[in-house]
Amino acid sequence: MAVRRISLALMIFSWAIGLYFIEYYFKRVSLVVQLDQFYWVSPFKGLLGLTLIVSFLTIGLYGMHQRKFIRWGIVFTWIAVLLIQTKMIAYNLALCH
Repeated sequence: MAVRRISLALMIFSWAIGLYFIEYYFKRVSLVVQLDQFYWVSPFKGLLGLTLIVSFLTIGLYGMHQRKFIRWGIVFTWIAVLLIQTKMIAYNLALCH
């Protein structure tokens, strides 16, 4: 039960970060950085696209009965999503140039 609370808290935090930065900082376009390429996308796709996909995945997996390692895998996936969001936000605010 504690693992579900952790993943739910990480999901809510990820949505809050994405919505905050879309509302106050990124109005028109956002830059998504891959390993060696750059993509210009809308702010929703850039900051909340991966969050949306992982949210549906999390809800689907928690609807089924799964093993403990899958639950912890979901938590680590949310941590990775937050790290990717932080990287995109820092790069778009010109903190990583």
